[in-house]
Amino acid sequence: MIDWLKYFPFAMRYDHNPAEVRGPYFTKPKLIKWRFGDCVLHFRAPRSNSVAGITGRGCSVDAIPAPKGDILKILRPNFEADNWDNPRFRWKFDLLFRNNWFFVGPWFTGIKARLTLRANIISVSELSKFSGKNFFHPAVFESAIADVLDCLYGHHKFNTKKRAHFRGPLNWKVQPISNSIKAVVCDIHTVGNSGKENPELARQMYIPITPNRLLLIDLDFGGTKIYNDDVCAKPLFNLCNSIIDSIRLDVGPETQAEWDKVKATCPDMSITETFGELQWPLAPEKPPKEKRELDITPQSAGFEKLRSI
Repeated sequence: MIDWLKYFPFAMRYDHNPAEVRGPYFTKPKLIKWRFGDCVLHFRAPRSNSVAGITGRGCSVDAIPAPKGDILKILRPNFEADNWDNPRFRWKFDLLFRNNWFFVGPWFTGIKARLTLRANIISVSELSKFSGKNFFHPAVFESAIADVLDCLYGHHKFNTKKRAHFRGPLNWKVQPISNSIKAVVCDIHTVGNSGKENPELARQMYIPITPNRLLLIDLDFGGTKIYNDDVCAKPLFNLCNSIIDSIRLDVGPETQAEWDKVKATCPDMSITETFGELQWPLAPEKPPKEKRELDITPQSAGFEKLRSI
């Protein structure tokens, strides 16, 4: 009973060095399901928690619920990650879902950290070198992840210096989510403001959901310094990892048949277990005059092994 009151989500005073923070007020995970064609992805996450407060110190949950029914039939891509320095890398992003969870200090000291989950469906434009390629092929999948990362993070520099603003992918891990389709989990560090020794973190999961679409689940730690703020970082990691570890994909017969077609020509369907850090920042490139054939070697050396397509 005392903890219920001690960590009540209400802000009315300051405490910059709490000894402990607590996450969502209702901690029991809720089952969430998304349908992609004949596949169903499901995971568990607690209900989000707004924080009330005086003098503007509270905060409401900025949530976008996922559409009902078959999500693939109602896609409306609303953002293209078309970097001005590198127009060749063009990916279409459709924001599917957003939610966040606040972590509060004791005795009405308010928000000390937040975890934000965003899910985007990524598809390729007609000019992309990945147009017509199959993301169920492990080499294509790995190369596509590298290309998306290059597009989103590879061209950002810290101020006017040549130093990269981001690092990644770090802590690359293959995540089993079904008997056939596997996911990849990796970390992106924001290092521009504080350096490699004190980064901010986004943990990402990439899933091939159709031959030509990826699902990106991004869990952003909201600016918490993961190496120098263990009080906030530890519960953030616990919630982040519990969500990722609960993700499963029920693969339907049509999607399984597409995966089996790839396996017939590529008996080794394993995803590489190790992936080196991409060398950012990247040099600008000229936009293509026509669609190029896929070169599975990314701009920045990241593969421990390459497979022919």
